[in-house]
Amino acid sequence: MHGSLVERDERIWSKSLEAINWEDIKFGHFTAEDCKMTWNVLHNQMSKVRTLANVLREVEDFVNTSSHIPKLVCTFKSQ
Repeated sequence: MHGSLVERDERIWSKSLEAINWEDIKFGHFTAEDCKMTWNVLHNQMSKVRTLANVLREVEDFVNTSSHIPKLVCTFKSQ
């Protein structure tokens, strides 16, 4: 699926998912429908709600690894 992602996609994840061509995802004896169904099963098992701690970790990772953020922005330190 990584290969099907558009670089610098600014859409929300659900819109990007709608654009996935499952024919490009299929492999081996698995059909495009098999892959899409498996994705849906796995995705439905995941939490749709993130805690503030989850969001903070993601922001920390982004700030500490992104070249798009000016270095003047304070660096987050996990405690």
